[in-house]
Amino acid sequence: MTKRKKTVHVPIEDDDRRENEAPGGVEAEETVADAAGIDEAEELREEIAETEVEAEGLVGHLQRLQAEFENYKRRTTREKAEIGGFAQATLIEKLLPALDDLDRAAESASGEETPTVQGFLLVRDKIRRALTEAGLERIAAAGETFDPNLHEALLTEPVEDHRAGQVLEELVAGYTFKGNVVRHARVKVGMASSD
Repeated sequence: MTKRKKTVHVPIEDDDRRENEAPGGVEAEETVADAAGIDEAEELREEIAETEVEAEGLVGHLQRLQAEFENYKRRTTREKAEIGGFAQATLIEKLLPALDDLDRAAESASGEETPTVQGFLLVRDKIRRALTEAGLERIAAAGETFDPNLHEALLTEPVEDHRAGQVLEELVAGYTFKGNVVRHARVKVGMASSD
């Protein structure tokens, strides 16, 4: 009996494939790819977390900018109103002497019924009405208790004790414009007699 030799077939692979073969038949490329995928996923998670933090910071910054802008708009609106009110008050303050002159002329013409006097009184009343609608108010003086915030004492007169500190006469009318004094009422005030 002749012995037969057993032939083993070994597939011939290129050298690149043998170098990449891992123990247990798993390819080394797949193992490296899986490990690289895990590292890459972790890096992506970190980048996402950083991006979320950055986005929250930007949203907070935008909210602060929006609040600052709203405050700016309110402030400029208020400043415009104040400037407009100041300009109006300045104009009215300049018109008050003319209004005083109209009132004095109306007093001197009282009792006259001529068309000229009637026309003059109508004009004076229209001017007074327009100023009142704009916010001008006359300060009450005669018979009121003297208030240094509203009245300016030009004269004093001795009076009975119960009339001390009372405005006896209005010498020049005073006015407020939108709640602010534009001209104090110039008055004569009763003072307690020194006897």
